[in-house]
Amino acid sequence: MPGGNIRNIALNAAFIAAEAGEPVMMKHILQATKSEYPKAERPLTDAEVRGWV
Repeated sequence: MPGGNIRNIALNAAFIAAEAGEPVMMKHILQATKSEYPKAERPLTDAEVRGWV
């Protein structure tokens, strides 16, 4: 994953967490990652996210 996409994941995870009134947790990073991977035209496999939440 290119650095720009990683930045987008981190930023979006922060917005998701803020909207929920929570600190950033893996569930927020996972949600942001799931929305960013299609933009990069890459599949997100279960193996890549196993154990995140």
